[in-house]
Amino acid sequence: MILFEVRHDSLLIDINFISKRITEKSFNFGNLYACDPAINFDRIKDIQLYSDNQYNNSFSANSNLVSIVNFHYNKNEKGMPLKDNIGNLSVISFNYLKITVPPSQKSLHTFTISIAFENNKILTKKLQPIFIK
Repeated sequence: MILFEVRHDSLLIDINFISKRITEKSFNFGNLYACDPAINFDRIKDIQLYSDNQYNNSFSANSNLVSIVNFHYNKNEKGMPLKDNIGNLSVISFNYLKITVPPSQKSLHTFTISIAFENNKILTKKLQPIFIK
């Protein structure tokens, strides 16, 4: 397995509801991982993002990082806080998630994202391990 190292503000988590996949992207390395679960989506009820390691002093291992995540329509625009907008999102509301705060030190993180929909379907994906600095 090839492990990549990126700055926290260079990692994008691509949520593609049309092709039904979650992909990690970096401005420097392109696609790192993809999946394609086959479910139909509706409005988003909840989003959770966890790391298997301590992210910083405020977020221990397996803490929900959603309060330090922005969502973006495209990778060049300024994002909006995810925690303040979860109830207003639908499958066409955003394309990318981006962590806004650096970790306390360079470390290996395996992120798990879980997206719950109003139709009670849940999309959960464990992403490829990546070094974040």
